[in-house]
Amino acid sequence: MIDYIIGGVLAVLALLALRSVLKKSKDGGCAGCSGCTGCGSSCSGHEHETANK
Repeated sequence: MIDYIIGGVLAVLALLALRSVLKKSKDGGCAGCSGCTGCGSSCSGHEHETANK
């Protein structure tokens, strides 16, 4: 029984994370890397900014 409860909680968390990613990408934001000014391939612009500082 506990397996179903844990599985349900994990499924809900996965759905919330997916919803957040989809909402951020729909709004033009970058999901998955903090400090990114725009969404690109793996937020490569952010890596160059930190390397130059």
